[in-house]
Formats: sequence, C-alpha cells, structure tokens
Amino acid sequence: MGVALVLFVVLAQVAVNFALRTNRVRQSMILRLERTFGRRVEVRTFSLALLPLPSLEAEGFTVGEDPSFGNEYFLRADRLSARLRLIGLLRGRFEFGTLSLEKPSLILVKNREGRWNLERWLPPATMDASGQGRPYGPPVADVPTNRLAKIDVSEGRLNFKIGDDKKPFAFTDVKGSIEQVAFGRWQINLEAQPWRSGVQLQSAGTIQVRGEVAGTSARLRPARLKIRWSQASLADLVRLSRGQDEGVRGLFDLDATAESGTKESHADAAPGEWMFSLNARASQIHRWDMASRPEDPRLDLHTKGRWLPADGTITVEEMLVSGPKSNFRGSAALTTVPQTNFRVRVDSAGIQASDLLAWYRAFQPGVAEGVSVDQYFTGGATLSGWPIKLETAAFSSLGGKLSIPGFAAAARIGPARGGMEKNSFVMDPATISWNAPGPAGGKPRDSQKEKPAAKPVSNSLAIGLRYDFDSSEGYFSLSGQSDTTEDVFKAASAFGKRLNRGWEWNGQTSADLRFYWGKGSQPGWHGQVEFAKGDLEIAGLNQPVRVKNAAVRWIHGQKSVVLAQVEAVGSLWSGDLAENTAVSEDAPRWLFHLHADSLSAADLDLWAGPRARPNWLQRLLPAMLGGNSGQGADVSDLLRRVNVAGELGVDEFTLDKLKLKQLHGQLSLRDLKLNLHDAQAQWAGGTLQGSLAASFGAKPAYELKLQASGLNLAQVPLAGKVAERMAGTLRGSLELKTEGLGREALLDKLKGEGRIQLKKIEFRGWDLQASFASGAPHAGAGRWPEGDGFFHVSDRSLEVNYLRLRAPQQEISLKGSVSFGRQADLTLERAGTNSGKSKTSGPERVMQITGPLEGPKVAIQTVSTQQPGD
Repeated sequence: MGVALVLFVVLAQVAVNFALRTNRVRQSMILRLERTFGRRVEVRTFSLALLPLPSLEAEGFTVGEDPSFGNEYFLRADRLSARLRLIGLLRGRFEFGTLSLEKPSLILVKNREGRWNLERWLPPATMDASGQGRPYGPPVADVPTNRLAKIDVSEGRLNFKIGDDKKPFAFTDVKGSIEQVAFGRWQINLEAQPWRSGVQLQSAGTIQVRGEVAGTSARLRPARLKIRWSQASLADLVRLSRGQDEGVRGLFDLDATAESGTKESHADAAPGEWMFSLNARASQIHRWDMASRPEDPRLDLHTKGRWLPADGTITVEEMLVSGPKSNFRGSAALTTVPQTNFRVRVDSAGIQASDLLAWYRAFQPGVAEGVSVDQYFTGGATLSGWPIKLETAAFSSLGGKLSIPGFAAAARIGPARGGMEKNSFVMDPATISWNAPGPAGGKPRDSQKEKPAAKPVSNSLAIGLRYDFDSSEGYFSLSGQSDTTEDVFKAASAFGKRLNRGWEWNGQTSADLRFYWGKGSQPGWHGQVEFAKGDLEIAGLNQPVRVKNAAVRWIHGQKSVVLAQVEAVGSLWSGDLAENTAVSEDAPRWLFHLHADSLSAADLDLWAGPRARPNWLQRLLPAMLGGNSGQGADVSDLLRRVNVAGELGVDEFTLDKLKLKQLHGQLSLRDLKLNLHDAQAQWAGGTLQGSLAASFGAKPAYELKLQASGLNLAQVPLAGKVAERMAGTLRGSLELKTEGLGREALLDKLKGEGRIQLKKIEFRGWDLQASFASGAPHAGAGRWPEGDGFFHVSDRSLEVNYLRLRAPQQEISLKGSVSFGRQADLTLERAGTNSGKSKTSGPERVMQITGPLEGPKVAIQTVSTQQPGD
C-alpha cells in the first residue's frame, strides 16, 4: 500500500510538471500571478513539488513596471516559491498561500508628478468601510484564490530611481516577511543594510521596519510603522550621504514612527496624510585620526510632523536640536511638488560656547586640557528656499570669559550681537581682552618705599563678520594690539595652532586684517600686521633680530614685508619684500629691495650656522687671506625652498681685509642656485663690477667674474706689507671657478686667470735699478709710468705668467708663483728699453725672491752674457 502511494505521488508530480509545460497551463499560472501582484509577470520556467507540502516554483521571475514609471522591471527574483493550499488542489484549483522570494530586486521609482510606484504594489484587499482607496486595475473579488497569507523575502535588494536617474543609494540583504494577519491587514517585519555604490562601508548598521498596513486598495491605511536604525557608525552615514569619507567618526542611532488612518490620528488629518515622529542621536563625534574622549560632542534631534504624499509636503510641527548645554527649537516645512522648497524657522536658540569648544576640540588636535570658555548666545533665524538661504537672523550675548593654561586670569569676552541687515549677515566686532602677566616672583618689596602699581597693559583682539547674500561676498575681520605678543602665541598654541614655526617674537604687535571670499571679490587677506620694539629669534640664526619698526601687509591675498628699521647681522636694514604676481614658472616667488648700512663677513659668520662651522670665507678664499681650515656645513633644507630675486644695497661691506663701499647688485636664489649680477662697489679708491654664480647642489660650484678700474695700489691689501710700499693705479679682470665641499676641496679645484694694467707705479724700499747695477739690494724707490701682467690660478698656486713694469730707460719683468701657503718663488730681471735700443750697460743680473712672504730671501745673481759668434 505504501509503495503504491509513493508511486502515485511520483506519477502525479511528473504529470503535473508535464502539464505546467503546456502553454495553456503556463498562461493560466502567469495570469494568477499577475492578479496577485497587479503587474505584468514573466516567468522562465514553472515546476511543482508535492512533498513535503505542495508548492509551485517559478524560475526567472519578473514583475513588469507601470508604464508611467518607466520601462525597467518593478520586481525581479531568481526564484519565486508559492505554497499551495491543499483544499484548492483537491478542488482542482491553484490557490496561493505563502510566497517566498529568493534574491529579489525591487526598484522604487518617483515620477515627475512626485508619485511613487510602490503606492499600489501590495496585494489587493477589499475596500474599507468609508469607501476610500482605489485598487490597481479592475476590482477584484474577495475570494480565497486572491488571498495571500505571507510573503517571505531573503537576500533582497531595494533600489531607487528619480525619473530615469538611478541613484547610487540602495538597501541590500533585505530579509523578513509581509504577513496578512487579518483580512486586509498586513504585518511587516523587514530589515536591510544600507549601501552606496563606489563606497566601502564598514559599519552601516541595520535598518528594521516593523508594523501593520492595509492593502493598496485602501492606500495602505490604516497603518502604523516603527523604523529603527541601530549600530551605525557616523563615518558610514557620511559616506552614504556624501559618497566619500569626510573624516568624521562617531555613533548614530535613529528611531521613527509613522501612522496614517488610525484612531490616534488627528481629526483634521487630510486623506492619505501620515503622522510621524523621529528621534536621531549622534554621539562620540570626533575626527578620524583622534581618539574618542568623554567630552566629545553629541547631537539629539527630536521632530514631530505630518507627511502628505499626494501633495509632496512634509511639515515638521515640532523640532528640537539639542547638545549637552545648547538647543534649537522651531519648525520646518519641505515641499517637493512641483519643485523643491525648504523652510526652517528657529524660534529660540540657546548656544553655550563650551559646546562650540567641544566641537572644536573634537576636530583640532593639540588643544590644551585646561582651555575652557563660558558664554551664552541666544537668538533666532529663518531659512528658506532650495538651496537653502538665510532670510532673517538675530543673536546676542552679554559676554563671557575664556580660560587658558598659563594665564594668571581669564580673558574677558565682550558683548556680541549680530543678525541680518537688509540682505547681509553682520556680526559686530566682539572683543577679547586680557592683561599682560605681572612680573615673575622676586624679593618682597618694601611697603614704605613701594610705589603705586602701574596700570596693567591691556591687550585685545576684535573679531567681526559680514556676508552679502546678493553678491555672495563676505569677509571676517581681525583687529587688535598686544604689547606681549608671546601671550598670543601661547594662546594659539593652547588651541592647537602654532603661529610661530621656527621663530619667536617678544615685542609689540598690532593688526588690522580682513579675509575676503566670494564670487566677485578677490579672495584672500587684506590689511597689515605691524611689529615694533622687540626681538625676533629665527631658527638658524645665532643672534636675535632687533625690530624697531616693520610690517607685513596683504592686498587681496598678496603678501609683502616692509622693513623700516631692523637691526640684524650687525647692520641696520630697510626695504621691502613682496610676493611676485607673475604666473611664469621661472619667475621668483618673492621680490625684494633691501638696504643695509654696514655688513661684514665676520657678522654673517657670527649670526648664521653652528659655531663649530668654519668661517664661510675660509671655504672660498685661499689661505693667503688668513684663517684656519675646517669642515664645511651642509646646505639647509630651508634653502631649497627659497625662491627670491631683487636688489641688494650695502653702504659698507667688510670681507676680511676687503672693505667694499656702496655695494649694490641684483641677487637671486632659486633651486639652490645663487646668482649675483650687475654688481658694483667702490673699493681701494676705484670701482669693482662683476657677478657671482653659486650652485649649492650635491657638489657645490662657484664662479666669480670681476672687472676693476681706478684701484689705488696703496689701498689694495696685498700679502705681507707689500701694499705699504706700493703706489699707482690698477685696472683689470679676474675670473675664478671652483667646486666641492669644504675648504680643501675648494682650494684643490680653484682655477682661473686674470689680467692687470698698471699706471704710475712706485715701489718704495728697493731701488731695483740700483740693486741690479750693484748686484746687491739697494734701498730707495723705483718708478714706472705703466705696466701690465697676466696670471692664472691652479694647483693651489698663483702663477704669474708675466708682469712688465716699463719706464723710458728700463723695463722690469717678473715671473714666478706664490702658493696658497704664502710661499714665494719669484724672479725679477731687466729687459730692453721701450725704444728698442741696446740693453742696459753692465752685467746681466736677476733677482730671486723665495720663502714666506712675511720674510722672504732675496738674492741677486749675475748671468753671463753670450757674445755674438760664441
């Protein structure tokens, strides 16, 4: 008997599946599904399973879209399973009990009229007692064949479209059920994960929907729904709304209720109107790279209102936004048909500045623990339009106090007020003032001799704001003064802002600045900051810069520095530096015009670099100018970012034994390349002109070119005491090149050449003509109307190729070398007269000068004369 029953079931299932493949039965099944869903239905294949319970399965199931909402599908699922009622099968009819959708995908579409395609999707139910509501398509009788008991959903997806624009936002992993608990009453129990394309979410939380609704023939009413969004991170909420990570971290929860057509609904509710309430909470709000703190800000939003889908309007009758010590109360309204319009009214607002400080602390690292503020603002505002725009606003505060670690007393915050004036938002300048700290502890003062205490110096900063909504332009202003600017730096550091990176300033400061922004105006700072009577310490300088009067100015974002009186590097400086407005990539970033009254290489070395570094001149010039050897210093990384050019003038520049006056030239420094050109200076009673090029790369290189004219030989600091014995004038040229790091490498690679022309030369101490005649050094003086010479530099030596001193009756020629170690090897001899007559009578003699220049050996030797025919 059992075997026969099993055989019967198997044969019955085969027969039914065969029947389902016939066109007549297939079309009948599709028709029943269309009646159930109220849409056109397509199915790839049907199959029937009799065990364990009779069920009909449809593979490749698709529900078509209402043409008024587009041509894409409305609902699609990999598989639809419909459990069949046994009584219906015994009567020879297919009656659906439970529908199960595997991996369904539903598209919610909003058309141009603001209607959603979901409004008439739920399976039809009978009309309610009042006759409200209209079913989709022709009326359907209340018969068992048209009733569903339950719809199960697993691994579903919910997509959104506005017209033909498919939105990147969706719900995934939709699961749950929609169950008919009574005739025309459906219980919803669904949950889903929010999703957005192109964004990786980590903890977006779960959205749960619970409640009961009526069928679509009654426009879902009466309905009562509860929505909860839990375990969501604020970071993922921002990613969902903005499509990118904005660096915000925290927690987010939401609870909402919605009901329509229930007994608890308002008596004046319009047909189809929904009543809702919403409670949203954001807590532990902070920046992504900062640790969470107990004091991190939080926000709570509580609203109650109405939603009328037919008109596309949302009215928020009660709105409360609150923080730990602040709150906003008001109402809002949103209209989406025929166009989007938004209106918010804040009837009362109370903002505690400590809440604002908590927000600042949560997103700004380095804020000191002891910073606190106590000030309360009250006001109201109205905003409307889309994009939303401020219409009216007014706020005020009686003042408050600001406490900063390290300050003996709290700073005073003056009264503040602001609001809309015509179509501009204006905040009158609010002043923050503080007193300079008193003197440090010391000996107690004698009460009998105690003088009246000096009035504390007042320091203040005023902050204002203005924004014009018509022109979309605005600015905020900063103005104030301080006799103890280090307090300003201390306060800024307490708020996590380091204003003085690499420098310190302890003098007086006053500021009058505005920062502009907007469409029509040129954005940027405008105004100036003045500095006076203080010392400026800069990293890399061993001495402080004494500033008597200087200013930094901004004109529409372009910055310039004006030096009225600044003492630095042993000199009094004046001039200006300005940002270059040229757009060329080769243009310098800064242009300057600087003037100094006196400057010396010794002061430069005293001010710049560590004390272990050798004198910088010793790395460039030979040892004959004096000094000891040492190691060179690496070029600072700061130098790599310098890109300046301009004019430099120095009244007097001392370079070891060289004293240049009225030095001026064009100087530029960029990409570790220094170029001084069109340089000119007065020296030794004459003029020097030339250029200097230096490249401070991995292997520094230097090139010097000089032209000299009208130099007084008596003023030229020649080696030893030679200059004391010389008279006459000199003109000529000099070219030098070298490369390498450190003094030794520079001297090894130093090469060059020079030419000189002499006039009215006089050498006191030796009478060379008498010395050559007698064969021994002879005191006296020698005079020559003119002379010229050529020399070159190489191998740590100055090689004199020739030096000729010419007079009517004699000509002296000098050759030889002087090493950088100040060792001489020179030869002087007599040559023929300028007229080309016979050589001077007497034996031929040469003078040898050898040894150190400070005390050379001089020897005169007779050279045998070769007779004709020898």
